[in-house]
Amino acid sequence: MFFYHLIFKSLIFYIILQDYISTKFPKFDQITINRFISSIHAIYVVINSLIFFMGFHSHCAYEMTHPFSIGYLLYDILFSLYTYSIGVSKNKPTHIIWMFIHHLLLSICLVSCPIGLEWYVAFGLLCEISTPFLHMSWYNKENNLLHTTIGKCVSTCLITTFFVTRVLIFGYIQIMLPYEIPNEHIGYYYICMSVIFMSIIYGLNLYWFYNLVDMYLKNYIPVIRDSLIARHIFRSEFKTVSYTHLRAHETKGNL
Repeated sequence: MFFYHLIFKSLIFYIILQDYISTKFPKFDQITINRFISSIHAIYVVINSLIFFMGFHSHCAYEMTHPFSIGYLLYDILFSLYTYSIGVSKNKPTHIIWMFIHHLLLSICLVSCPIGLEWYVAFGLLCEISTPFLHMSWYNKENNLLHTTIGKCVSTCLITTFFVTRVLIFGYIQIMLPYEIPNEHIGYYYICMSVIFMSIIYGLNLYWFYNLVDMYLKNYIPVIRDSLIARHIFRSEFKTVSYTHLRAHETKGNL
C-alpha cells in the first residue's frame, strides 16, 4: 500500500510542479515546461540508479526511484492527452497513440514487477540517459540550431545514448528477464505479460530509433556531402592554379 501511496504522491508532485513553473515563468509554454520536467525526472532516476549499482543506500535509492518513475509516466500520459485535447500539442496523433501505449505498458510492467527484479528495473531506468539529449535536440530543431557545433554534438549524443540504452540495454533486459522471475507462483503470468508488453515497448524503441537515424541522416549527410564536394573542388582548383603558376614560372626561368 505504501508503494501505491508513493506513486500517487509522485503524480501529484509532477502536476503541482507543472502548475508552479507555469505560474512563475508565464513566458514558457506548456510543452517547454513539460520537457524541462521530463529532463529533471530523467537525471534524477539515472543518478539514483547509479547509486543503486554502486551500493550506496541502494535499497533507499531504489524505493525512491521506482514509484517516482511510475508517477512520471502517469503524469506524462495525462499531460499529453490534455495538451492534445485543447489543441496545443506539437505532436502528431499517431505519436500520441504510440507514446500512450509505451507509457501505459511500461507502467503496468513496473507496478506489477515482483520482488527480486530490482537490478533489472534500475538497469532499465538507465534508458533515461537519452531523454535530456532528446529534449535539447527538439529545442535546437525549433530554433534552427541543428547545424551549429552544439546542435551536432547533441544530436550525436542522442543517437548514441538512445542506441546503447533503449536498443542494446533494453534488448538485453527483454531477453534475460524471463529467466530471472523469482517467484514460481506469479512467474508464469508475469513472464507472459512481460514478454508481450516489453516486446511492444522494444518495437516502439526500434521505431523511434529508426526515425532518429532518418532525421540525423537527412539533416547532416547532405551538409557533410556538400562540404566534401566543396573541399574537393577547392583542392582541384588549387592544384590547377598551382600547376599553372609553376609552369609559368618554369617558362619564365627558361627565357
